[in-house]
Amino acid sequence: ISNVDQAVLVFSAKEPTFSTSLLDRFLVLVEAGDIRPIICITKMDLVDDDALKEQIHQYAEDYRNIGYSVYLTSMKSGRGIEDIIPHFQD
Repeated sequence: ISNVDQAVLVFSAKEPTFSTSLLDRFLVLVEAGDIRPIICITKMDLVDDDALKEQIHQYAEDYRNIGYSVYLTSMKSGRGIEDIIPHFQD
């Protein structure tokens, strides 16, 4: 791989369970390579527990507050996919 300027870190909200510690490790690796990370949390359609849904939304907001682009998506419903597409231009 050469001339990488961004990386999309795709993590599941459920099945497997979302892990902030694993995401943080990937963020460190990507940032160490001077690569701009984009966080995509998938499978939001599988989150049927309101407490878990609120927790995932809070994690997303926390990462946004420290400067990361975060997208909550669902391939099943298509939710959030259109928001991440502009990152793939050029």
